[in-house]
Amino acid sequence: MSFGGGWNPARIAGKSPLPRSDFVAVEYMGKIFVWGGSSGGKDAPIELTVLNTAGLKSWNQPKTTGRPPTARHGMKMVLGDKKMYLFGGKGASYFNDMYVMNCATLAWAKPRVTGAPPMMRSDHSLAIHKGQVIIFGGCYLKKAFNDVSVFDTGSNAFRTPAVTGDPPSPRWGHTAHVVGSKMYVIGGRDGKRMFNDVHVLDVATWAWSVLDTTNAIAPRTAHTSFVYQKKIWVFGGEGSSGMLNNENVRVLDPEAGSWEYVERMDNLPCGRSHAVLSLVEKKNIAFLLGGEGGGDVESISTLDLKDIQLAAVKTTAADFGGEAPASSSLPKKEAPSTSSSSVPKLVKPEKKEESRSASPIPVSPRGGSSNNDDRQDELARLRAALDAQKAAAAKKKEEREKAEVEKATKIAAQEEDKLNKQIVSLKNELATLKSTSSDSISDLKAKLDAQSAAHEKEKAALQEKADKASTPKEVEVVDNEKVGALEKENASLKSQISDLESRVASASAGDEKASDLASENSKLKEKEKELAGKVAALEQEVAEVRVGKDGEIEKLKKKKAQLEEAAGDAEGKVNEMKEKIRELEREKGGLAEELESRKTSSSSLESQVSSLKEELSNLKKEGSEASEEASALQEKLAAKEEKASAAEKKLASITEKLTAETEKATQLLSERDELKEKVGNLEIEKDAVIRGKADLEKQLELAKMESSSRDEEEAQVAQLATQVRDGLAEKEKLQQELDTFKSRIVGLEGDVVKKEEEISSLKKEVEQAKAEIESVQEEKESVKKKSEDEVKGVKARLADVMTDYMDMKDQVSKLEAQVAQSSGDAGQVEELKEKLSALENSVKSAEEFAQEAANDKQELETVAAQLQEQIEELQSKNKELQVKVTVAEKRAASASSGGGGASSAELEELKEKLNERNQEIERLEQEVEQWMAASEQLQKLGEDAVNEIQEESDRLREELLQWQQHYDDEVKRRREAEAELVNSEQKLNDLDSMLSRLMG
Repeated sequence: MSFGGGWNPARIAGKSPLPRSDFVAVEYMGKIFVWGGSSGGKDAPIELTVLNTAGLKSWNQPKTTGRPPTARHGMKMVLGDKKMYLFGGKGASYFNDMYVMNCATLAWAKPRVTGAPPMMRSDHSLAIHKGQVIIFGGCYLKKAFNDVSVFDTGSNAFRTPAVTGDPPSPRWGHTAHVVGSKMYVIGGRDGKRMFNDVHVLDVATWAWSVLDTTNAIAPRTAHTSFVYQKKIWVFGGEGSSGMLNNENVRVLDPEAGSWEYVERMDNLPCGRSHAVLSLVEKKNIAFLLGGEGGGDVESISTLDLKDIQLAAVKTTAADFGGEAPASSSLPKKEAPSTSSSSVPKLVKPEKKEESRSASPIPVSPRGGSSNNDDRQDELARLRAALDAQKAAAAKKKEEREKAEVEKATKIAAQEEDKLNKQIVSLKNELATLKSTSSDSISDLKAKLDAQSAAHEKEKAALQEKADKASTPKEVEVVDNEKVGALEKENASLKSQISDLESRVASASAGDEKASDLASENSKLKEKEKELAGKVAALEQEVAEVRVGKDGEIEKLKKKKAQLEEAAGDAEGKVNEMKEKIRELEREKGGLAEELESRKTSSSSLESQVSSLKEELSNLKKEGSEASEEASALQEKLAAKEEKASAAEKKLASITEKLTAETEKATQLLSERDELKEKVGNLEIEKDAVIRGKADLEKQLELAKMESSSRDEEEAQVAQLATQVRDGLAEKEKLQQELDTFKSRIVGLEGDVVKKEEEISSLKKEVEQAKAEIESVQEEKESVKKKSEDEVKGVKARLADVMTDYMDMKDQVSKLEAQVAQSSGDAGQVEELKEKLSALENSVKSAEEFAQEAANDKQELETVAAQLQEQIEELQSKNKELQVKVTVAEKRAASASSGGGGASSAELEELKEKLNERNQEIERLEQEVEQWMAASEQLQKLGEDAVNEIQEESDRLREELLQWQQHYDDEVKRRREAEAELVNSEQKLNDLDSMLSRLMG
């Protein structure tokens, strides 16, 4: 129901999936699909729930096909081309898998992807643009990310685009949306700080930039947002000081680079984080679902976006955890509109601010006066405003405390009056009960005595008639049908007599009930005395409270609660005694009616007995034959009982075999754990894994042999179970033929119940096995940590190589300066050649490491193939178990009530085995995927390192050749100059000699 623009509570029919938080909700064709998340500290169920927003809004849980993702929270989901894409999250571990839900067919699918997916993470962001799902940020344990990955929905391929510009700092708990051709990232945290900055990624050029915004909002994380009319609407989240933001909706205009908000709204929902505000654009309504906070997070609110007008955000010190922002020109608050309409008017700031968003607290505005006096005046005004606000807050607090004290005093007085009235009423009721209970009990005793005497007389009369009816006078020949009818009548008469005896016994037990009531009455009197003492004590407490201090009001409330509890107990006792009296009266009426019916049936039986007296005389001869048949029938029953006992023994042997099978399964799990441990140690101890391959293959063969023997045992169990059901069917037929032997069959059913209890104990052992599996998962996490340490080691080696390269580059620069000054020599060139040779050795070692990584990957792929074979074997066994379950269900449907217990137990056991196999297959598949992803990342890291070092080595080799050529040219020029100098000196010497000769 809408009242114009703003918040309104929503009424939704059907079973709600709330409360839950950290879930995903995506709208498609007027329906909001809700999945996953956490509820009560645990991961929510994996069933899909749909909110139908058309007509009468209602929840429903449609049936889906395919295998859904495992339970998790912190994952993200986007809608694209009638499909929902879900990535990552955290459950028993972190995930980096991609799932697809077809909105038309409601079918889950896990596509086979190519390319290396990003690292496992949760609390990231997901956005979609032209079939490209963009994954940004998130966290793994306490490590935050700021990388960008893209999933192509057409080719099911992951890739890592080459981004430019300054990316956002690593973060999680942010939101991201694509508007036009740009993705906007808002807020988030990195574990130490919260952010309120806005970063922009151009998805056409993959270039990062920062959006300068005016009127920055408060830093926040775990908020929710959506896009409406090319603007991003933000609500809720966790603030920088730890509180939940219960402010109204904030709206980012990407084109204007400004934040806006709705100045006035009614029915504002409570503050919350990890919620979802899902937009139904055709209705111009957004639905606020779930979250966690201090208020009502189970109810659903709607935000009607029609006719909403926005105003510029007014930033206050409270938005930034109690610190005033550095801006000196905050926008002034406009006076509220005097219009009678509930729709707020647009309020524009008088002057556009120049302050820009920053991280984690907005920086000072770029505009403003440069005059220090103006700044000091502005700061003084801000301080005065803050002091005034503090004084007003203190005054309000004092008034509120005073009002609370007056209200508490008034409530105490009202509760005191109410308590006094209750005490008086309770006393009156106890007095009335005391006067009436004794009379009721005596009357009841008299009635019960009269009924017992009447029952005794009727019993004697019926017994006399039965004795007369069972004494044959003549022997005549009658047919078998009459004999059977007579036997049934005789048995019916004896049964009626037995029933009447039980009734008489129950009637005689009425005396005991009356005595019990008398004892209850005495206890009630004692309780009355105790209650009177408590009342007196309470009255004294009330007198003390009237003159006491305010702190004693709480004591009075506690005493009042205790008195109410005591009064409630007493009232319960009274009601219980009244109910017992009414029950005895009803039983008395029932006995009277039963006596009348017995008299009527006795009269009819007398007429029937008189008509059969003549036929009874002919039963002597046929009676002997019937005795022989009864003896034969008893022998047959004994044989059936022996067969049933044999079936019980077989069932016991089945239970023992099931126990042995459980032990073998545990042994198989331990062997698989050893296999996983060996796989994890491949990255650290390659030689040890190679030596252990033969042992691993032997263990796998042993596991296969044990699996085959277990299948044979299961076949034997199924055969024995069939025999048990056949025996129970024959037992049911025997029950139909001989109703008089039902007590023995009931004993057999009790044995079956005991066997079911033994089977339940077997299920408990299976739960212990699950606990061991969880410990194995913890070991797997430690293996992952070791692999991450290996990757860190590789990165450290790369860093050392890069350091050597930079040192060598510095040496080359020095050599270049020396050559420029013509002071180089051959020794430096030789030193440079030696360093180049060392770099080439480093390149070779890196290539060897890359080759080792490739070998590791190959070995991991071999182990993964072995695990895949195990998965296929388990899948085939699952199919066999499914066939067995189907057969068991058909047999259970056709079985009689006597055999239902065993069939149900076998069916539950088969289903449990099937669920265990499915969980084992799913876990193994996840392990294979994780190991394959780790091996691909390791190989990629090694290949990138080798390529980078090889490129640097080639470039350095080319520079060395250039400097070698330059050095050779310099040496050549120097030698030519020295030759010219020698020639010049020779010529000078020749001239000197010529001059000497001429002078001589």
